[in-house]
Amino acid sequence: MTKKKKILISVAVAFGVLLIFYCALCAYLTFKGREIVLTVAENFGVWEELPEDMKKIVPKELSTFINYREYHGDDIGEWQKEYYEDINQCGNFYTVVILDTAYVHYRYTHKWLSYDGELGPGSHNIPCTLILKFSDFQWKVADYHEPP
Repeated sequence: MTKKKKILISVAVAFGVLLIFYCALCAYLTFKGREIVLTVAENFGVWEELPEDMKKIVPKELSTFINYREYHGDDIGEWQKEYYEDINQCGNFYTVVILDTAYVHYRYTHKWLSYDGELGPGSHNIPCTLILKFSDFQWKVADYHEPP
């Protein structure tokens, strides 16, 4: 085998190892991002009710925004009385990592079902991005983006 061929094989193997590492990191952060979003929604965005390990990675000011299960308007009380059940779906998670920043993309649906079986107001298939930063040897929520 020639020296040129050995170098080419070494580069291909190194690239393959890096690609496998990158895919594994993206898979892990997709799982972690999903866990963050679902845990915050399970606690209706109330930071004080999050488990202690989540409080270390989710800032208090972002927990309300990450919660997709609740409306954030001032008129919740009156119109919500007409509905008895909320329908929540969250999925299509995938992650892209660029250096020390991970972008966890996902979609959610949240609607209300009325007493007579009619679907009420809500959001359908809304794209969101949870931005994680690597600091202090762990991934922490740095920002959240949902289109207006």
